[in-house]
Amino acid sequence: MNGKIENIMKIRGRIPLLAVLSAGLLLVCLQTTLAGAVAVKGEVTLWESGEKLDGTLIKVYRDSALVSKVICDENGSYSMDLQPGNYHFMAVYIDRDGDKYLDEEDVTLYPDQNTTLDFLMILPELDINFSELEYYIPELDINFSELENETEEGVVEGDGKEPDDAILISIFIILAVSVLILSILKMMGKKGGIELEDDEKKIMEILKKQKGKRMLQSDLLGETDFSRAKVSLVLSELEKKGLIRKEVKGRTNLIELAQGKI
Repeated sequence: MNGKIENIMKIRGRIPLLAVLSAGLLLVCLQTTLAGAVAVKGEVTLWESGEKLDGTLIKVYRDSALVSKVICDENGSYSMDLQPGNYHFMAVYIDRDGDKYLDEEDVTLYPDQNTTLDFLMILPELDINFSELEYYIPELDINFSELENETEEGVVEGDGKEPDDAILISIFIILAVSVLILSILKMMGKKGGIELEDDEKKIMEILKKQKGKRMLQSDLLGETDFSRAKVSLVLSELEKKGLIRKEVKGRTNLIELAQGKI
């Protein structure tokens, strides 16, 4: 019985270590997932004059779905973070005279390989329906469209990042490890992981020496340096925990270990 109690205490002592290791595993999984993000940056230039075009709208598509968009800053520069994969980039610019410039690129992004993608804007030969594009020129205070009812899946306004399946995988891993930890703790509880105070351990050791025989509570009192009230209190706690059984015998009690606790 003493060896079993010591084993239980050792296992419980490892629970904080298990929690730390599990948390470390979650962080590694999450960092591994996010570490694959690719930084994409570049500049937008007007082909005719070499002028840097601020206010250019950059849209990014993956499998025909809009996944990211950003507007170039005053230096005609942009940047965004995307997950590895194949993308179609579209740059759109409208000047003060209403002329519409366009450049498009198909790009494959590879893990941990930051990419520079510049655009050279020219007047397209084909007519483009700009009413379908969200576009705003601060200098002219013109908003060509508010993209009413735009519901492209995966677009997060203004953050320039793609919610990739890898994020969902990380969340799944976190949930799975959490369930595993809870299951381990539950199993330990079912296997008799009962914490005992020092006084309770002492009483259990005395009862174990009886090798299954019952013992009078008055005799048990003589085996310890506890007061009568303390022995009674300790026995009550052990009975609540299902470790002993008590049977009234005159003015005292017969005490024995519960079945399976010997």
